[in-house]
This record gives sequence, structure tokens and C-alpha cells, in this order.
Amino acid sequence: MAAPKEHVSLRIAPDVLRFYRAKGKGWQAEIEAALRLAMSMEADAKQSAPDARS
Repeated sequence: MAAPKEHVSLRIAPDVLRFYRAKGKGWQAEIEAALRLAMSMEADAKQSAPDARS
């Protein structure tokens, strides 16, 4: 079972907020999906980067 989501306060640029709100119902889930994609891309980049200690 997935952990319950946490309630947070987050400042988002007005243009970004308008973009996601314009998508209608589920806009918060769209932001979460974008954040998960960014998180995954960053993790992948770290795994494929050469070891800095070498």
C-alpha cells in the first residue's frame, strides 16, 4: 500500500500554475507526474554520470 500523500505549501510561478490549472480536473496530479518525471531523469543522470572520485 502506498504511503499517504503529505499536505505541503509550495510556491509556483503564476504562468506554471495557469498552465496546469487550465488542464482542468486533476491538475495537481499532472504536477505530481511532472515532478516524478524530473526526479526519475535526475536519478538516471546521476547513475550514468562517471564517478567523480575516479
